[in-house]
Amino acid sequence: MAILKPAGVTTESVVGQLVRQLSHALNNNNNKNNNNNNRPKPVSLQMVSRLDHPTSGVLPVALGVEGSAAAHWLTAQFSGRLVRKEYVCLCEGPSLGAIGSVGNISTNLYTQELDGGRTARTEVSPEGREALTSYEVRRTTVLLLCYCC
Repeated sequence: MAILKPAGVTTESVVGQLVRQLSHALNNNNNKNNNNNNRPKPVSLQMVSRLDHPTSGVLPVALGVEGSAAAHWLTAQFSGRLVRKEYVCLCEGPSLGAIGSVGNISTNLYTQELDGGRTARTEVSPEGREALTSYEVRRTTVLLLCYCC
């Protein structure tokens, strides 16, 4: 299953909201069909990847409990770096070149786990693992800031 995560919210909150909405929809459907013998059915979704708070994009999740075949398979795809991620971003500042220019940006990123591994913070650090980003300049533009009197 895939979710379109908007910018400005955490991955965890988007997945949590979807779990609540799916549970509500499934349980309402059971009630409409007069299946009173059925207990509320919980929905389990497992995060297999994350997008940063300011990033929007497609977020894959596994339908099932932690350790399910779907969760294990998807997690293995990301852990084994078999998934190719492609982002489009809007950058401010000096251009990285003319349209069509390509290049690489390499820096070391260190990820520190917080809250017993429930969250993490990543920062540029010589102790970190090399992170390589390839880029292509697809378009340039000028943004104007207009003020109304």
